[in-house]
Amino acid sequence: MKRQTYEPVELIAKRFGFFPAVFGWRGQEFQVEAVEECRLVVAGWLPPWRKEVRFRVRTPEGVFELAQDTRRNLWRVCVPEPAILDLAAASRPRYPLPFHRRRAFRLLRKALARMRTRRARVYKRGFVLSEKGAA
Repeated sequence: MKRQTYEPVELIAKRFGFFPAVFGWRGQEFQVEAVEECRLVVAGWLPPWRKEVRFRVRTPEGVFELAQDTRRNLWRVCVPEPAILDLAAASRPRYPLPFHRRRAFRLLRKALARMRTRRARVYKRGFVLSEKGAA
């Protein structure tokens, strides 16, 4: 699970008095094109718990997650921090499945099994034996 840090955001305009429309962060203004998700999150470790309303918003610059603290009416942006384990996992090469686990091997094994049964049928019918006897 990735840790998240929160940076303060200045909310410039709201849509319908509830959804963010324009917000300022790190000296830039971001125009919200759409609100993809809105959810209520109970945050904090000890009672009384904080209630946050989280908005996943899409802007021309990218997708952001904004959090509004309902008690203090503070707006923040959630910035995920890459964890050390995630960086280590990203640097490891991804290997494919072992050969005996791949679909192609299963199909090959089925085809070989069919060929073995056909050979057995041929031997039983005597076609191969008749060739040996003729030679």
